[in-house]
Amino acid sequence: MRFMPILPATMALAACQTAGPAVDGPVVGTGDTCGAAAYSDDIGRPVATLEVPQDRMVRRIGPNDAVTMDYLEGRLNLVSDDEGRLVRAWCG
Repeated sequence: MRFMPILPATMALAACQTAGPAVDGPVVGTGDTCGAAAYSDDIGRPVATLEVPQDRMVRRIGPNDAVTMDYLEGRLNLVSDDEGRLVRAWCG
C-alpha cells in the first residue's frame, strides 16, 4: 500500500515521453556515412538485385530477422519486405 503514490507519478512521467522515429517506411538515417541515400530510388526493387560495393559493410534485414542494436557508423542496412523488396536503407 505504501507504493500507491508512486503509480500516478510514474504514469505522468511516462505520458511526457516523446515517440522515437518511425521505422516502417523508406527512411535514410541522419548521417549518410555509408551511402544509404544512394538507395532511396531503389525502394521497391528486389534487394538481391542491388549493387553494393565490395568494400562496404552491408547488413540485409528480412521482415522476421532478429537484429542486434549495435551501431556501426559505416554499415549500410537494407531492410526488405516479405517479397524481398527494399523498404528502407540507413546507416548504423
